[in-house]
Formats: sequence, structure tokens, C-alpha cells
Amino acid sequence: MTQTHEEKFVRLQVLQSLFEGQRMQALLQAVDIPTMLNSFGDTALDGLYQAQKGWGEIRVPESRKAEAEKIIKEHASQTTGMSEADLEKQALSADTESAKITTPASFKWILWVILSVITLLIAYFLLDLFY
Repeated sequence: MTQTHEEKFVRLQVLQSLFEGQRMQALLQAVDIPTMLNSFGDTALDGLYQAQKGWGEIRVPESRKAEAEKIIKEHASQTTGMSEADLEKQALSADTESAKITTPASFKWILWVILSVITLLIAYFLLDLFY
């Protein structure tokens, strides 16, 4: 199938790394599906957007999107290094893990000791200064 330069490219998937994008791109280009990798990187924001939204995206022609989705689904473990079941489990656990962020008790104990020592040192120097 001959692709024209006027054909609209649409988002196939958001990528977590350049490596994932290059593997996916190679897989699709092997079956003659044109691709475009777009990075979300912005030097002004120093990677802030990429940390929140992913590395970038892979785009394919709108007319070939269904075919590309099928190929990616069949080869998910090759493009991401994880099976589809593992990807789903990771996605579900990410939602619950973000709600469970707490400070460990050992860190609180260490912080308390450090602040106590600093307070004692300040008191010692203030007393030594005035007496």
C-alpha cells in the first residue's frame, strides 16, 4: 500500500522510554507500517512532563491503526519486555500504590534523633556564648 504525505498520523500508544518506542517502531516497520516517534521532552521543563506523562508516543497512519494495534497486542512482551497480564497487573497496582505512600517508622525515628542532637548542639553553643 502506498502512503501519501497527506495521510493523517494518529496516536497508537504512549511510550515509557525511547527504547520501548524503538522496539515498537522496528516491529511495525518490519510489516511496512510507517511510524513516527514523538518525544514529550522539553528542555524548558527539564523532563517534568515526561516524568508525569511518559517518554512520548508512537504514531501510525489512521488507515493502519487497527492493524498496528493487533500487531502490538500480539507482540506486547517483545516491545515492553512484559506479558499483557503483567502489564495489566502493573497498571492496577500503580493506582493502589500511589495511595499508600507513608513515611517508614525507622525514618521518623532517625529524624527525631537528628533533630534532638541539633537542638542540644544549639543549646550548648548558646549557653557557651552567654556564660
